[in-house]
Amino acid sequence: MLQYNPVARFTHGQLSESAANTRRFNGRKGGRKTILTRDLAKRICEAIATSPHSLQRTIDLHAEHNGANDWPKHHTTIEEWRNKYPWFAALFTRARTMQAEFIAQTCLDMNPQEKDQAMCDRLRFDVRKWYAGKILPSLYGERQAEVNVAQVQAVITPAKLEELRAGLEETREALRDKAPANGGSGEP
Repeated sequence: MLQYNPVARFTHGQLSESAANTRRFNGRKGGRKTILTRDLAKRICEAIATSPHSLQRTIDLHAEHNGANDWPKHHTTIEEWRNKYPWFAALFTRARTMQAEFIAQTCLDMNPQEKDQAMCDRLRFDVRKWYAGKILPSLYGERQAEVNVAQVQAVITPAKLEELRAGLEETREALRDKAPANGGSGEP
């Protein structure tokens, strides 16, 4: 009688479905091997850098136009690769930076001809400007107003204080002399 040995290597066809699941549950990795290669990472990052779309939309558009089977089907796979492979995370971050610059440059090309188109383009421009500012705030972010507050401390000597008080009294007397005699209302 053939006994199940979890260490033995079998092809999927030799195991029943429950045995394959048991083997997977007992420490063996299940599922596909990763398809990420340096070449694929480079192609993905180039597509991201030259696309004004979201990551999922970029993946979908690439699949429609190129019919590539080696690309991931969902953006979560790319997020997992970013967490798992530091070299891919660095490439992806650089691609997002280049995408922010690309999006900012596409804003320069917007030149609406009609009023309705102008409103749509204005909204599109605002969204792209906001996104570029979030991805690359050092270049496209809102500048914080710089407030320069300096504390100045003035020291008045007693002699200077007396001089200022005397000048103030002279000014008050001069104003009283010029004031009209009918109660200071300013009318003759």
